[in-house]
Amino acid sequence: MIDQNQVYEFQKLLEKANSVMVVFGEKPSLDIMSSAASIYLAIKKMGKEVTLLHPSGSSQLDADISGLNEANYKLGNKNLVVSFDYEKGKIGDVGYHINEETKKFYLTIKPTKGSKPLDSKKVEFHYTEAEADLVILVGVHDLKSLGNLYEGYKSFYEETDLVAIHKFDVPMGRVKINTSGFVCISEAIAQLMLSLKMEITPEIATNLLMGLEAATDDFRSLATTGTTFAIASHLMKYGARRIRRRKSSSTSLFTSKLLKTGQKKSTKIGVTSVQPVEVKTGKDKSLFAKAMGGETTIKPEADQAAEVKLMEEKPSVVKPKTSKSKIPPKRIRPTFKPSLLK
Repeated sequence: MIDQNQVYEFQKLLEKANSVMVVFGEKPSLDIMSSAASIYLAIKKMGKEVTLLHPSGSSQLDADISGLNEANYKLGNKNLVVSFDYEKGKIGDVGYHINEETKKFYLTIKPTKGSKPLDSKKVEFHYTEAEADLVILVGVHDLKSLGNLYEGYKSFYEETDLVAIHKFDVPMGRVKINTSGFVCISEAIAQLMLSLKMEITPEIATNLLMGLEAATDDFRSLATTGTTFAIASHLMKYGARRIRRRKSSSTSLFTSKLLKTGQKKSTKIGVTSVQPVEVKTGKDKSLFAKAMGGETTIKPEADQAAEVKLMEEKPSVVKPKTSKSKIPPKRIRPTFKPSLLK
């Protein structure tokens, strides 16, 4: 079970925080993705300013999990920076003014006399420096593993309250929630939300149930406990849906080997098949042999022709016909008349 002292500390930090960041690292498991997205959605439901962060953003994450499409890969959220290609002597003056009626801020960049105005398509916007009251790390064992979310922001992590949620104790974090007493992190997060009476929407419940199913092989794992089934039952009551996972569109290793050697893949929708291609050159034959396992030896065409000719000239062996065994005639006993015995 989770240390109740840590749960209490986490509750206090979450209540007083106005802005929260939920961070998880590279190559996360479905369990970690489900947990991070669920925490993000739950805090968002509380009306707090919350950001979900992943080193690669949302492009490489599971589309079935609600909330992951809102993941960002940029930690900076404080200072807005406007950047563009600069050429010496082309910019004359930079100024700004505020329109009180429209409540808009205008930044004006004037070119020097005779120079072309700045191309608006080449202007870029981004944020620098980070600011948050609380950072929740899900499945992160080392801050350096966060890559671009840590590089240049070391002081930010040192000055901000951290809550580390993992299956074992990690070196960082003011609050450390160890989930080793549960089958997976999703199970622990579900229990945590229930104990803190956080609102569990159908999307959150579905995310956590998906994490449970992935970690327990659809509840077939021997690690599955009565607590697992009890939490799954609670999630179903909160509107969790069991989602049929998308099948991988990648081909098998054997099929991919054949495709690399010149095989053609069928373009019919929903059908993945390999159609034969004529092997013509010796190079093609060697590649085909390699694709078929690497041990097959393709003989030169001259050797193959010689073997065929030899087989044609070799006389066929005719097996002698076996004669049918003759059935011996039935022996007839002689009969004697009584008169002959006198």
